[in-house]
Amino acid sequence: MPTEHFTGVIDRYEGELAVILLEADGEVVDEKVLERGELPEDGAHADAVLDIELTDGEITDLSYDREE
Repeated sequence: MPTEHFTGVIDRYEGELAVILLEADGEVVDEKVLERGELPEDGAHADAVLDIELTDGEITDLSYDREE
């Protein structure tokens, strides 16, 4: 199971779905969609920066990066 780490930025909401852009080396490499309720409460806003871990292409861990 390959595990990868990305910086995620909440780009926008489409209803209750958050569109998260995944970045690597400053470039957008993918996007994921999650329900608002799956996001950290303090990081559930547009432009929030998230630390994201993917395993086999699925989000297995995410946390809000307050410093960004």
